[in-house]
Amino acid sequence: MSTGVTPMEIDTGRRPLPRLWVASDSCLFLEDHQAVIDYAKEQLAKAQERQKKSYDHHREIVNFNISDFVYIRAKLLNKNFGTPAYDVSKDPTKNKLLPHWVGPFPIAQRIGANAYKLVLSARSPIT
Repeated sequence: MSTGVTPMEIDTGRRPLPRLWVASDSCLFLEDHQAVIDYAKEQLAKAQERQKKSYDHHREIVNFNISDFVYIRAKLLNKNFGTPAYDVSKDPTKNKLLPHWVGPFPIAQRIGANAYKLVLSARSPIT
């Protein structure tokens, strides 16, 4: 055993119980195990809140106006997207030489809080 402990000790943090054990011990075990699960859930919720706070601290809300020019992230486009300077059959999510951003495209209309309709040119490879 390379870890020096049983798999159960790694998984549960306890040594294996003898094969014969009393029902009262099982009730105590269930209570302890539920307490450990509840504690782990609380700690996960706290960690998620800290991570969200850290992420939101650096996040900036950006609003665009009609006729502003924006770029589109190439990963969000269909897999056949490409530009004339590169192989059109390549997947932009897998080929690091393809452009990461496409554009600029003017905004035609605001659809929602974070959604915009763009004016795409006739020669644009986006459909």
